[in-house]
Amino acid sequence: MTVITATHTFSSNNFETIETAFNIPRRRICVFPTVPLRVRTAFFTTANSNNGCINYGGIASIAVQRVQAKGFPGQTIQIEQSLPVGG
Repeated sequence: MTVITATHTFSSNNFETIETAFNIPRRRICVFPTVPLRVRTAFFTTANSNNGCINYGGIASIAVQRVQAKGFPGQTIQIEQSLPVGG
């Protein structure tokens, strides 16, 4: 597995998009410290997680998916995204 690391600093108390995906292989994203995560399509939340990790992509990514996280203003999280081998 290849891992990409990034950071995100929240600007509000609302869910904020940390990754957007369309037509990709299945992937996993984890954030530290742990904050609530969700995967959204245009109108629906398709997955929720309170443990800091969530899967997205795969067949469901025929529609654009957004991975969103919820923190507090000024909080910075580290994002680790697992990609397929050779990805």
